Amino acid sequence: MPETSSQLKSYIPSRTAIAYALAGGIWIIFSDQLLALMVEDPATLIRLQTYKGWFFVLVTAILLYFALRRQVLLLEQKGRQLIHHERQFRRLVDNASLPIFIQTNGTFAYLNKQALNLYGAVSPESLLGRSVLERVHPRHHKEVLARIRLLNEEKESVPSLEQTHRRLDGGEFFVNVSAAPFQFQGSDGAVVFVQDITERKGFEEELRKLNQQLEQRVKERTARLEEVNQELEAFSYSVSHDLRAPLRGIDGFSQALLEDYHDKLDGQGRDYLDRVRKASQRMGLLIDDLLKLSRVSRAALSVTNVNLSQMAEGVLTGLAESEPERDVETVVEQDLTITADPTLIQIVLENLLDNAWKFTRYVPRPRIEFGRRMENHEQVIFLKDNGAGFDMTYAGKLFTAFQRLHSLERFPGTGIGLATTGRIIRRHGGKIWAEAEPDNGATFFFSLPDVPTAEDQIT
Repeated sequence: MPETSSQLKSYIPSRTAIAYALAGGIWIIFSDQLLALMVEDPATLIRLQTYKGWFFVLVTAILLYFALRRQVLLLEQKGRQLIHHERQFRRLVDNASLPIFIQTNGTFAYLNKQALNLYGAVSPESLLGRSVLERVHPRHHKEVLARIRLLNEEKESVPSLEQTHRRLDGGEFFVNVSAAPFQFQGSDGAVVFVQDITERKGFEEELRKLNQQLEQRVKERTARLEEVNQELEAFSYSVSHDLRAPLRGIDGFSQALLEDYHDKLDGQGRDYLDRVRKASQRMGLLIDDLLKLSRVSRAALSVTNVNLSQMAEGVLTGLAESEPERDVETVVEQDLTITADPTLIQIVLENLLDNAWKFTRYVPRPRIEFGRRMENHEQVIFLKDNGAGFDMTYAGKLFTAFQRLHSLERFPGTGIGLATTGRIIRRHGGKIWAEAEPDNGATFFFSLPDVPTAEDQIT
């Protein structure tokens, strides 16, 4: 109450007493000398000095009366204000939604309504004067005593802490407690804020149990997935070994029939054998692509910096050597680098470039462009050709196995290459899409996230 203190000091400071003493001394000295000069008769002088003394006492009494009366009135006014403020404070604290209590010397000195309800007390007398430790679980007693010492003796605030408290009926509940030093009724103590977190703790416990159940389900699913993978590996082994032998037999015997009995077969018979050979060879390619798709799904990623420009040029060189009679214009942007698994990204480029090479077969001036562009501060790699293109209505089927958008006679293939490509990009956490128009070419786009390589982590 700075205002009250300053007003009281204006009436009863030490300098007022000093001024009064000086004024009184001067009055006595000069009045006595003045009377001595004015009156020569000693009896009269004594009588006048007596009157002067009583006059001084009377004036002093009147002044003290008014000064003390004003001081008393001021104290009464400030006392009433203090009582009013205290009532407002108590009303505010009592009606607070948060349980609040005050402890002095480790005992309850005040509790608001919420605190009484929290501890199951019908009236404040049930808890006032009793030790705070009675309402705290024994496992927290040591830390509570240390916090009380910091609050009461060291006058230091303490951080919030989760504890288990007890109601008067013995029921336990979880709380979050924070406190600050506070002097109450002349005693050192602390004001304590208590937040009931029992419901939150219940949710946390339920969440913990759900996480445990989820972890158990994940373990079971993982075990099942490992079992399925083992079965898939066994199937892949069977496909790669057990099916290849009969296919090679079908292709070999068909070729032998064509060579050894060529003169004995008419044109239709030779055509049938040619079809058998092509079907068996296509079945072999299909098996190879299926095994490649299976390996892509299971292979571990080994990410490093990859120069896509050099890799694309190598693939295009191989395609040109396989068909030297074709004149295809190729444009490769230099210094295109990404972080990816080099083995898997090689498969991506082989599939995309092989498709571009294949679908520009019937174009008078075939052209293939490999480059990049920036979209939303992200590097996007694209492969553009001016070949057969496709209808965007069926774009959703592009990266699905066994889906074909062109006839097998004009553009042979197994329909698995783009499915493998899409799976590789997704395994890297990237995106792949395409834009095209029938007879006006197609453009494939893909982007990969920037991930640290093993070399980056070492440096």
